[in-house]
Parts: sequence; C-alpha cells; structure tokens
Amino acid sequence: MVSQADRPIMVIGHSLGGLVLAQVVYGGNGASKGDCIHSRAQHIKGMIFLGTPFFGSKIAGWGEIMRRIYNLVQKTDQKTLKSLTLDSEELKDLRLGFPEVVRKRNQTSDKVVVVFFFEKKMTYRVWIIKEEDASYPGVGEILPMQANHLDICKFDDKEDDGYKQVRAKIKQAMEATNITETSTGTKTYTVNNDDTITNLSQGDMRIEQQINNYG
Repeated sequence: MVSQADRPIMVIGHSLGGLVLAQVVYGGNGASKGDCIHSRAQHIKGMIFLGTPFFGSKIAGWGEIMRRIYNLVQKTDQKTLKSLTLDSEELKDLRLGFPEVVRKRNQTSDKVVVVFFFEKKMTYRVWIIKEEDASYPGVGEILPMQANHLDICKFDDKEDDGYKQVRAKIKQAMEATNITETSTGTKTYTVNNDDTITNLSQGDMRIEQQINNYG
C-alpha cells in the first residue's frame, strides 16, 4: 500500500514553467529531509519539459519576443525574462545543478524519468528555443515536436501527434514507478498503467478519453 502523501508525482512544464519544476527537484535535493520541498522533490518520478529554456536563448531580443508572444508580462517580470539570455548567471546554478541531481538519482532506486521536447517550427518567423537550449544530452530522452513555441503545449484532440507523444511518455513514467496499488482514507485503488490514471478524489479516468483545453 502507498499512502496519499507517498504517491509518485508526474509533472509537465512548458517554457518558463519547466524551469520552475526543475528548480523544485534541484532545490529539494539540497533541502533538509523535514522540508516540504524535499519531500515533493523526492516523490517526483517523471518530468516532461516542453520547450524549456534551460540555456536561455541565443536570439537577440529574446525577452522582448517573449513579451510580445504572451502579452502578459508586468514590469516585475521583465527583469526575469532579460536574465534568460545565453549563459546568464541567474540560470547558471540551475543549469549545472539540475542534471547532476537527476544523474545521481538515476544511479539509485529513486529514479526519475525525464523527457525533453523541443519545437521544430518557428514562432513569428523566429526560432525561440532550439534543441541544444531545451535539453541535456545524457540526462533524459530528447524528442522533437512538430509545433512552434506556443503550440508545443496545445493539442487539438487525442489524435494530435503531440498529444500522442506526451501521452506515451506519461505512461512510460507511470510504469517506471512500479506502483500497483495506492490508498486514501479507507479506500484502496489499483493503479492500472495501461491507459489509466488513478485520480484519488474522483476515481479512474481513461487517458484516451481525456480532452484538455489550453490557453
């Protein structure tokens, strides 16, 4: 039996959101065992990154392009985007530390499945995040997706190739956890990793029946 607090966690992050997730694993590794972030980091068993700028971006005016794309950035965020340039000091610790944490974990039974997706289409005629900036060779699987930086996280339906790619990797990470049963309260659930995710509050839900709306 696996308690609710000990359930494995699967995370998916797009663009800057992927950096936040990487920071949880990296920061949690250095936190004391009693800290919540340490516990959460240890329970993350799968990570999927969609166009995440681990190495910033080589393009000139990267921050301005990101502001133009999302049109959501406030003054407090502009400094953050400007820091995401190639070899920025703000990314250095995370850039060096995250892959090392993953490598060390994968030498033990506390493995974490990592998949990096990179965009194969330009956004507004510009390459936002290229393959070499969105992945770590030797740390996880690196896969292309036929989408631009905006659409790499958006899927029309279950027949969408991008959806199928991500779905397959979710299943792979689930299988890697080797969890067959979990429980909450007085109820016990069987986790069927063959097309099924167990939602402890609502029961089973079939992946192929999921319809996700983004943005």
